[in-house]
Amino acid sequence: MIYDRARHEYQGKFAETRFKWDSLAEYAQIFRTVCVGAACYTFLSQLSLEGMVNQTLEEFLFGLKESGCRTLHSTLGNGSNRLKLVA
Repeated sequence: MIYDRARHEYQGKFAETRFKWDSLAEYAQIFRTVCVGAACYTFLSQLSLEGMVNQTLEEFLFGLKESGCRTLHSTLGNGSNRLKLVA
């Protein structure tokens, strides 16, 4: 099982928002890569990218689907090379 429901409960109820923000950390314990499909629809903010990267280990890789533009406008402040553009 990838996700522990109890980790995402608040006051005895499943908290979907908590799951959306924190589930990547659990996913990254099993898998070593993820493709971020949201990047296909909008440019992700530096804050969003850093939030994802900070939930994973250094060797975890992200693939970002491209939108209509082929330029990745945002890079992480720490100079990370963990983000790859996926066509």
